[in-house]
Amino acid sequence: MRRRSMVVALLTVPLILPPWSGATTQEPAASPALTPVLAEFVGEVAIGRDALRAPAGVAVDAARTLYVIDAANNVVRIFAHDGTPIATWGERGTGLGQFAFSEGHTIWGDLALGSDGNLYVLDALNSRVQVITPDGTYVQEWGGAGSAPGLFTDPKGIAIDRAGLIYVADGGNRRVQVFDDVGHVLAKWGDPLLGGESLHDPTDVAIDAGGTVWVTDWVTQRVYRFATEDTDFTGVGERGVLSADFSMPIGAAVDAHGTLYVADFHGHQIQVFAPDGAPLGSIGSVGVQPGQFLGPRYLTVSPDGLLYVAEEGNRRVSIFRLLQPLTSPAGTAGSA
Repeated sequence: MRRRSMVVALLTVPLILPPWSGATTQEPAASPALTPVLAEFVGEVAIGRDALRAPAGVAVDAARTLYVIDAANNVVRIFAHDGTPIATWGERGTGLGQFAFSEGHTIWGDLALGSDGNLYVLDALNSRVQVITPDGTYVQEWGGAGSAPGLFTDPKGIAIDRAGLIYVADGGNRRVQVFDDVGHVLAKWGDPLLGGESLHDPTDVAIDAGGTVWVTDWVTQRVYRFATEDTDFTGVGERGVLSADFSMPIGAAVDAHGTLYVADFHGHQIQVFAPDGAPLGSIGSVGVQPGQFLGPRYLTVSPDGLLYVAEEGNRRVSIFRLLQPLTSPAGTAGSA
């Protein structure tokens, strides 16, 4: 597997698609003048309506098979492209193929698909990454509780780049760790960072095709950008009232155009940014109707360009068709 050079020191820092098969479609609500319509709601997958369900991390493969963590039940649920349940993996525990995504009111857990087709599950409360084949067969694991390189404290998000490198938002250790596909730690960003800022509790990671790494931090209420080839570091967004501000950013994802999508958990919306960090607008509003959100937590963009959003409050995964191309407010596409 080709390894992309990472210049960071260890211990430092228009795709028009058919709607979701079998789902009810809905026209997007009328938008005020000058407010761009960035996506159209096309369907949803209900994880369960009772209080003992809580979707967290999501991943979608090329066949539109949906993998979603049901954190409250400590399992991974799998759905076909039409929303039909296929399988449920795991149970509460510390053994191979068992998971710990929730404890009391604490809910964390994320997953990502590798180029090998395997699912990399961030088994958050067990402080490890488990690797599982598409048919549910356990392959390997790495990690453990602690602060040394390769160990985790309250990890929250996982992502995989095109070279197959695995990035983990190691929240309790205030860093992002980078691994190869067998769990060898290659690098980490920690405290302090370039630019004089620090990660406080990173929650998720997203990597675009050019290698730019975006990291959400729900404590600083910011999203940070790292260019791994030249160690550039910038941050976008602050807590406040402007459209580019956040109220607890958690999940992050990028599409094939480099557009960044951030799940604003307490803002009940998805905030959207150009590749250069310029705010483009938002998707959704607070509510229980199709296309609205209650506590969006994690999200992903499928290989065919659909946006999948896991909502903790509505206990569902909502699916949107993204309207491309998205450009910066000045009308020109941003560049990373």
